[in-house]
Amino acid sequence: MIELEKLRTALLGLGADIKFTKVNGDERDMMCTTNFSMIPVENHPKVNEDSSNTKTPDSNILRVWDMEIDSWRSIKVDSIIDWKPL
Repeated sequence: MIELEKLRTALLGLGADIKFTKVNGDERDMMCTTNFSMIPVENHPKVNEDSSNTKTPDSNILRVWDMEIDSWRSIKVDSIIDWKPL
């Protein structure tokens, strides 16, 4: 079982290298972050002024910035095999 709060803290810092199982069954390593200072401004999430249209975050999904392909990705928390801080 991963320590999710420690992982979230690492993602807000310099990031983490996360090993997980993709939906198709393949294993993948991803260097990722949620630290906005490391994500291009044009890729920051858009703020929706109409709060009735906002989604409630799913606690079983991590939305992270893939630092190698410069794109947002989602990882199912229960698919994480291992991780280490960058």
